[in-house]
Amino acid sequence: MKDKIEIILAQHDPVALIKMGAPLDEYSSEAQMIFDNLDESFSVEKIQHLVYDIFKKSFGSGDIYRVIEFEMIKIGKKATPDEHIDRIIGTIDNYRLIAEDIKKILPAP
Repeated sequence: MKDKIEIILAQHDPVALIKMGAPLDEYSSEAQMIFDNLDESFSVEKIQHLVYDIFKKSFGSGDIYRVIEFEMIKIGKKATPDEHIDRIIGTIDNYRLIAEDIKKILPAP
């Protein structure tokens, strides 16, 4: 199932890394974290929050975060940390379709 989650993440490409030329397994570690924390009884909303939180944790710090923060400062825009993260990973609303697709591959509880 982890492989199916990885395919779903690559298809949706929530951080646009595949679109920028990253390999199709770019979201492998996020797929593993989702798989490790997923329960078949989760609602779509709970899956949506799980996926969003994992992406926030994975991409809300580190090099990509610092690049966005630096670019924002260069153009004179001040933003809260959440606004910076939204620029990188999108808002939680962006994760609804991902959650729906993951829910479809879960066995019935």
